[in-house]
Parts: sequence; C-alpha cells; structure tokens
Amino acid sequence: MKEHVRLRAAVREDAPELAALWLEFMAFHAGRDELLGLSENAEEHWMMWITGKIESDDSLVAVAESRGHICGYCVATIKQRPPVFQRRDYVEVMELAVTASARGGGIGSRLYDYTAAWIKERGVDWVWLEVAATNDLATAFWENKGYRRFLETYQRGI
Repeated sequence: MKEHVRLRAAVREDAPELAALWLEFMAFHAGRDELLGLSENAEEHWMMWITGKIESDDSLVAVAESRGHICGYCVATIKQRPPVFQRRDYVEVMELAVTASARGGGIGSRLYDYTAAWIKERGVDWVWLEVAATNDLATAFWENKGYRRFLETYQRGI
C-alpha cells in the first residue's frame, strides 16, 4: 500500500525540519562540485532565508509530509525581469528536494504539481529554474516535466 503524503504550504515552525532536509540536499550537491560547499554559518543563514520565503506573499514553500515529518519541499518565488523584455513576470523555482529515502515515489512530481497550481493562480505562465550540471537526476526530472535548456552557465577561478 502506498504511503499517504500530504502537501501543504510551509509555516514558520517547519523551518528547523526544512533545514535538516536542506542540509541533506546540499550534501548531495557539495559532493558533486566544490563551489556548492557550505559556509560555516550556512544553516543559520538558510533558516533566515527560508523563514522570509515562508512569510512572503510572493513566495511559496510547499512541503510534502508523511507520518508527521517533512519528506520534501519546493521553494518558488514570483520575480520580474527588467523592462527591456516583453515577458517580464516569471516564477523561479529555487529548490525542489526530496529526502533520499522517499525518492522515486512521486513526491517530487506532486510537489511540482502543487507549486504549478499556485503559480497559475497568480497568473504567471513562465517558470525559470537552475539545475547543477552534475545532477543527472534533476535534469531528467525537469526534462520529463517538459522543461528545456535555455541558458548555460560557465564558471572558473581566476
């Protein structure tokens, strides 16, 4: 029998549990690229950032909850490009993470659907997101959702 997962908007009290999942998410990425390594105070700064997103009218922090614990989350924020562009309003999906033990069960897709409904309710029809070049799981997930590569980001030390 499939486990029941409840989707909802995060509340301020979720921040500590979200931070634990974020640290797992970042450990996954830090092992793929040294530029994604965390600073000494990263968790403290992220807690302030996520609390601001939870409390913002222009952001959604969606959580997936199973057996009373958060097993995934998605952060999306309404933004605007400069007035030189015809299409200005967009939503940036900043993070979508599912704990390793719950991956492959459709939780990421359900979080995406929940977030997409929120985006549509706000009249925005364009989504922007970034994926680490070394994250094949995320690339496959987003391409499966119909997203396409748009820009390439390059970096190097000097």
